[in-house]
Amino acid sequence: MIDMVNNPPHYQDASGIECIEVTKHMGFCDGNCFKYLYRAGQKGDEIEDLEKAKWYAKQAKDMGVGAITDQDIIRKIYKIAACRKKQVTVAMYNMVHGSWDYVIYHIDMAINKEK
Repeated sequence: MIDMVNNPPHYQDASGIECIEVTKHMGFCDGNCFKYLYRAGQKGDEIEDLEKAKWYAKQAKDMGVGAITDQDIIRKIYKIAACRKKQVTVAMYNMVHGSWDYVIYHIDMAINKEK
């Protein structure tokens, strides 16, 4: 039986790293951006998840969210990103560096590819 509260399958992937292992070390907007990129297409509509990720990326940019400095979290993000489609992978890499314009650009590219 699937436990949708404590162990939802849309927050687990081939990397073996659950989404919460990364997002609990992030702020609200960057954490939500990452969450929607992580689960894009796994829970519901992929384009909707990407649009939500883009919305949170814009908020993170406006708030001036910077680069991630924790090396363990960076390694986890890179491992997770390697399991994603190309544009989402690049968006996640750019999140690490706080390069929100590039995050938004690559999310847009992913959205356009899925339409």
